[in-house]
Amino acid sequence: MPDARRALVPLLLGCGGSGGDNPVDDSDATSVPIECVDIPQIEASFGKTSDQSSGFEYCYTADAPSEGFINRVAAVTCVADPAGFHVACDAHKAEGSTCSEHADCGPGGFCEIDWNKGGLCGCIQLCTKDGDCDAGDACVCAGTLKFDGYAVGTGGYGQCFPAGCLSPADCGGNDCGLSVAPCHGPTGTYCRDDADACHSDADCDGTYCARYSAADTWACTPTMTCE
Repeated sequence: MPDARRALVPLLLGCGGSGGDNPVDDSDATSVPIECVDIPQIEASFGKTSDQSSGFEYCYTADAPSEGFINRVAAVTCVADPAGFHVACDAHKAEGSTCSEHADCGPGGFCEIDWNKGGLCGCIQLCTKDGDCDAGDACVCAGTLKFDGYAVGTGGYGQCFPAGCLSPADCGGNDCGLSVAPCHGPTGTYCRDDADACHSDADCDGTYCARYSAADTWACTPTMTCE
C-alpha cells in the first residue's frame, strides 16, 4: 500500500438526502483519522501504474476504505498519450449520440464511445496538461489506486473537465475535490465547504457524494441504474 499521510479532520456523519437541499448538522461530528494516499498515473499499458503522481489523492477512514473522497492537490503532466486510450466512435453513430467522427468535435476533440451512457458517441477534449483545456477546465490524467481489495480511479485517459478549483489555495484552504458520479465518471473539480450536504461517500448510505456543476453543491446522489 502506498505511503499515507494521516490527519484528524471532522467527518460528516450523515447525508442531507438525495436531493442535497439540507446540509448535514455536524454539531455532533467527531474527529476521526483520515488516511490520504497519492493516486499514481496509468502508463501507456492499460492498468499498469507508473511512479508519477496524478496530482490527486484518495482520502478515507480505516472503517470505510471504499467510501472515501478524491482531492486535487497539484497540477501535473500526464505521462501517457490520451489518444492511445480512447475508443473512437467513427462510423458508429447511434440514436442519441452527438457525433459520428472526430471532425464533428473541432480542434483537439475526439468522438468517443461513452460506455457510461450506453455506448453512445460524444465529443471529449483530450489533454496531457491544464493548458490543453479550455479556460475554466482542468486536465485530469488517467490514474488508479488499488489497495486492500479496493480500487479508485480518476478516469481512463487524460481528459478536460470543468474546474471550480485547481488546488486547495483556490478554496480558502479547504479541499479541492474531484467529483465522481454514478453513470458519469468524473464531473469536475470543486471546492468543499463545511455547509456541503456530504464530504465523502461514507456520508451517503451506499450512494455517491458528488457535484455536477458550479451551480450545484456537494450532495448525495440518488440511487440509480446506469443504462
